Amino acid sequence: GTPKYIKFNGRSKPGTEITGGFKGKSPFVSEVDKGNMISKLKTNLETKLFTKAAEQLPDGFVLFKDAVFLKVEEEKIGFSSANNTLPITIKGKLYGVLFNEKTLTKKIAEDAVLDYDGSEVFIPNIRELVFLLPNKEVLINDTQNINFNLSGGAKIVWKFDEAGLATNLVGKTKKDFDQVLSEYPNI
Repeated sequence: GTPKYIKFNGRSKPGTEITGGFKGKSPFVSEVDKGNMISKLKTNLETKLFTKAAEQLPDGFVLFKDAVFLKVEEEKIGFSSANNTLPITIKGKLYGVLFNEKTLTKKIAEDAVLDYDGSEVFIPNIRELVFLLPNKEVLINDTQNINFNLSGGAKIVWKFDEAGLATNLVGKTKKDFDQVLSEYPNI
């Protein structure tokens, strides 16, 4: 007759056993702790998948750490009464933007160097540039139009024909050195 029993209307048939319950102590994990653990697992999964993707990266392509997005496909949280553990399973896919290194390098040179003549260049520290994608969800929804920012100190180095220079210097005098170098504007 007390207030805690007013809304209770469960009944069992006389002589029948109540089944499906749990007898004993049950561990409890707070929502905050569970959320923190899931967040750590997502971070670990993204790191592992990024490492795997980087190992499989084709030659001549760049994958920036911040140019990836983890989409969690499945999250299972269970309880194992045998050893009082809370197994959590997370499955996901890693989406990312791959850049052709030569194309990206040329675009950076065109934007950064006044009167760039289109000659072959490379950026030895290209993987150290900071990639910023305002909305990572776009990697899943629209792969044709991706707006991003790339920042940092890019060291642009012009390539030149070393073998050709060596061949042209053979047999020349010291006074002809400047003339030979003038044929290689990238030096």
